[in-house]
Amino acid sequence: MANPVAVSDLEARWRPLTQEETVTAQTALDDAWAYLSANVPNIDAQMAGGTTPTALVKAVVAAVVLRALQNPDGAVARSVSIDDFTQTTTLAGRDTAALGRIYLTDEELRMLGVSNRRRAKSVTMGSYTRPLLTLDGVDLEDATWVN
Repeated sequence: MANPVAVSDLEARWRPLTQEETVTAQTALDDAWAYLSANVPNIDAQMAGGTTPTALVKAVVAAVVLRALQNPDGAVARSVSIDDFTQTTTLAGRDTAALGRIYLTDEELRMLGVSNRRRAKSVTMGSYTRPLLTLDGVDLEDATWVN
């Protein structure tokens, strides 16, 4: 299925975009749709079957893209002072999600029916028997050791 979210959906949620911004927004929408499709592989079937409303998918994809468009430099904190003017911007680290990148939050994935992806996995292991320590047929487990 093609991306159900159009640039006009972004503009309705934010503001009219310039021609240059429209190109960037369309690329970001395509990226967000690809991320969503990879994380929710049956999203097309869910939308077609009505189990996940198309309006919800549009809202999630638009939120993902707006998050990136509204913070392209990855600022995590800003402060401005008036007297003796001071302006401070704290940027996110290189690998931080806030860095103007496309990413899906756990809440967005939950809304689309995906359980928490960071959940710990459990593994059942078989029983373990300690090998018997012997030396020339003598059981060393029960031996008395003398220093």
